[in-house]
Amino acid sequence: QAGELKEAEELQRRALEVCECTLGKQHPSMILHLSNLAGTMLSRNNLFAAKAFLMQAYETSSKIHGKNHPGTKTIADNLAFVKEIIARSR
Repeated sequence: QAGELKEAEELQRRALEVCECTLGKQHPSMILHLSNLAGTMLSRNNLFAAKAFLMQAYETSSKIHGKNHPGTKTIADNLAFVKEIIARSR
């Protein structure tokens, strides 16, 4: 399973890179790629990387859609969840 998650991370990082290079950091597709990568980082128990990707996704979604958009709120909930896990693990 660890090998599959590592491969998933590599593929998602490449997809994020291509999206950023071709569409730019503020394109709505970036939100999905950042969120997907955050989920993979969470699965790999890399909480701080998951938090960082979710923070980027939240900032991008807030700029594009606004803080009251349902997608932005979902990302905020996911970010809060990861922050809770980090706080409990200390």
